[in-house]
Amino acid sequence: MAMKRKILYSLIILLIGAHETALGQSDGGLAGGFLRYGVGGRALGMGRAFVAVSDDASGIYWNPAGIVGAERLEFSSMYSNLFYDSQYGYFGAVVPRPLPNIKDPLLRFLFGPSSALGFGWVGMSMVGFEQRDQLSNYLGTFGLQQNGFFFSWARESIWSWGVLRSGVTCKLVNQSFPDMSPVSSAGIDASPKRTSAGLDLGFTFQPVHAPLFKVISLRYLLPLRFGLTMQNIIRPRWSDADADRFPFALRWGLSYRWIMQDWIPESWGGIYKLMEDWQVLTVFDKSFVSGGEHGTFAGAEILIPITDNGITLTPRLGVNNRSEKRTFGCGISLPFSSSALIRIDYAFGGHRYLEDDHRFFLTIQTGGKRDAAFFWNMAASEDASEKDERINLYRVLASYPNPYAKNAAENLSMIEDSSRAPRYYDFTGGLGWAEWLFRDATKELKRGRINTARNKAWDAAKEYTPIYLDTDKAMTESETLNYGESLLMAGKFKDALSILQGQEDRNLRTMYLMGTCQKELGLWDDAEKTFNDALKRYKDEQNYRSMVSLSAMGLAETQIHKKQYNTAVAALELILKYDEGQLDEDYPRYPPYGDNFCIDEAQFLIGICLILSDNYESGVAEILKAERFYPSLEMGALGLNVGGSLVELLIRKDYSKLKDQAEGLLKDYFKNHSWPVSR
Repeated sequence: MAMKRKILYSLIILLIGAHETALGQSDGGLAGGFLRYGVGGRALGMGRAFVAVSDDASGIYWNPAGIVGAERLEFSSMYSNLFYDSQYGYFGAVVPRPLPNIKDPLLRFLFGPSSALGFGWVGMSMVGFEQRDQLSNYLGTFGLQQNGFFFSWARESIWSWGVLRSGVTCKLVNQSFPDMSPVSSAGIDASPKRTSAGLDLGFTFQPVHAPLFKVISLRYLLPLRFGLTMQNIIRPRWSDADADRFPFALRWGLSYRWIMQDWIPESWGGIYKLMEDWQVLTVFDKSFVSGGEHGTFAGAEILIPITDNGITLTPRLGVNNRSEKRTFGCGISLPFSSSALIRIDYAFGGHRYLEDDHRFFLTIQTGGKRDAAFFWNMAASEDASEKDERINLYRVLASYPNPYAKNAAENLSMIEDSSRAPRYYDFTGGLGWAEWLFRDATKELKRGRINTARNKAWDAAKEYTPIYLDTDKAMTESETLNYGESLLMAGKFKDALSILQGQEDRNLRTMYLMGTCQKELGLWDDAEKTFNDALKRYKDEQNYRSMVSLSAMGLAETQIHKKQYNTAVAALELILKYDEGQLDEDYPRYPPYGDNFCIDEAQFLIGICLILSDNYESGVAEILKAERFYPSLEMGALGLNVGGSLVELLIRKDYSKLKDQAEGLLKDYFKNHSWPVSR
């Protein structure tokens, strides 16, 4: 009797195990295989890689942490006829941020704007098992039913490093054998039932200012997410036997949403216009199952807007190393009101041994959206505390792309740690980013990093340009001058001059920058006039560490180019007479002065001008003064190197070679002190 009872149970276990092997994707009949079949059209269409996404009703199955990211109350269902006369069904519901305005601390923690609830059911049934007694008499047929009931809760934590979501799923599983006939002599009860409980934990993380990711622009960082889930931390079981315990499973993954408007250049024309609103979600998962095969999963989903009212098409594909190998699918979202939509999904999965699997899913979303607009309004609410404002602005930013993300970044740049401001400016682009790039370019220039300064200045100019051309956006005088100076620093002298000449109120900075552009363009008469006007208007109002001294240098260089050596000496002597030392850090310097002094250049150029105007002895004497008075500065060091040869030529009265050497020194000076033109 006992032997026959064991044979009957063994037959049942083999049948269940064979089916669970197929459903469990080569996990060798591990207990709970029906819970490894997979749910959700998106996840199954992407090859089962979903742990870092999980932002819909299937999240209670894949990773409960993700359900906080759902935008609406959502219901999702699936029914599928499987192999061996078996059926598989799923129903899930998620309620994101159910009570966003509740004030009670405990209820706000459990059901407030940072929490979400999820409910679900997964069921598998099989029929047609033949039952016989110990004498092999036919007793009829019986079935197998396995059900899993899920309750999920998730919470979102936001701080400067990023957005961390955590979730827990409590599940109750049961197994029964409908229509099984009792065989008391064999110890078999009618319709034996088994019920057990389990627990899953999950996490997702979206970096924002996390240290390892600070080098990545927010525009390209925000679409990145990491996910981790641990299933069966508390392991359900069908019996006390170890083989009947559900296996522990760990799964991690990452996802990246490619925002096409950020990756496709506008210069691509028609391709950009076609794909600027597209998004491509790429996903990767790795799973480790206790006692089973490990899995590698990858997939992609393309979001294609079809109409302006929200109809979208989402083709999907995926691969994995399990029995499915390759999957594909497609979904279409059909809004039927401003607060509701239907999504129909299809997923196909091949199989090594069984028939191909075709699955259809129906999802209904309803109610008000918990989207960027919702968070933006919460941040702007009069009742919002400073902490609530910051948290909701982060939520808007984390939901990028959306129409409010740039405004959220601008607000955060004003209320957060100023060290993060450049990241926000970079993300928002436009004037804030242009101003930061310009300031950074000038700092690089003062450090003598010319190429870095030019590159940052050109980036700044590209941000300024559309704002300057937009008639609806007025730039201040200072911002316009920064735009002009950025173009100058980038070597775009003609464009810079055009911007600067458009200024009605020409202050010292305007005139100095204009004169510099004219000089670099070879407009000697215009440059001479501009620098002269600057000196006449401002020499009594500014100290000579400023652009007054630089204007005098610009005037002298212009006159040297015009071979007006005596008048150039007069301008250079102004610098020697009034200069107070090192140039002020607040002022630009074109040409660059590596040592931040121009008095040594003035002294040296006086000597060159005198030699070229046939005042040989005086000229050599002035160059020697550069060596004597400014030995640690650039031109003083040069005077030390060339002074001896100049004196020797002077003693020999070889004035022709003396002039040639002076012209060579002048040529080298302009080569080293001219601002590079744009490439």
